[in-house]
Amino acid sequence: MGGFVIKVHTIKLKQDNMLCSKCLLNVVRALSYIEGIQELDVNLVNKSVKVLYENERFSRQKIQKIVNESVIKGKVNSKSYQ
Repeated sequence: MGGFVIKVHTIKLKQDNMLCSKCLLNVVRALSYIEGIQELDVNLVNKSVKVLYENERFSRQKIQKIVNESVIKGKVNSKSYQ
């Protein structure tokens, strides 16, 4: 009885430009649009983002870009992340 194994990726980011609770909410909102997110930990005090995901379409660079855009632009467009 065989099945396929789903590979779960872990990404840890240091996000020094995340300065307020609105930034934190924008990051959470932006990452919530990514299909396959298993776990998400966004910490404003440590300025860190940890993502566990199983979606092969998203790389570390793409997730870093999504996080940066959500902090810098201060708004989230769900269509950008699908």
